[in-house]
Amino acid sequence: MHKIRVYENIHILFWLLKDLSWITLWKPLGLLMIIPTVGFAIWFCIKTFSISEFYVYLATLFWIVANAIWMVLEFYSLEQYKYISALIFMELVTKYR
Repeated sequence: MHKIRVYENIHILFWLLKDLSWITLWKPLGLLMIIPTVGFAIWFCIKTFSISEFYVYLATLFWIVANAIWMVLEFYSLEQYKYISALIFMELVTKYR
């Protein structure tokens, strides 16, 4: 479990870079940071599948995916579709509760 904590800190850095890129409208870095941010979230889910922390990581994964969709929609001026990210998040959460 200690090993995961080290990677969590790296994951937070990628997540912050993604969100910082979003608020500064820096598309290339924002889009690039989706990959490690979602990748780490998936890795955490795989590593913790058999313990209770799995659901915390799963919720985090769902949040990041919905957040990334919203970011991409805003980057490409498709704000009218941002409700889709909320629908995807709610669907994922209700499916795994």
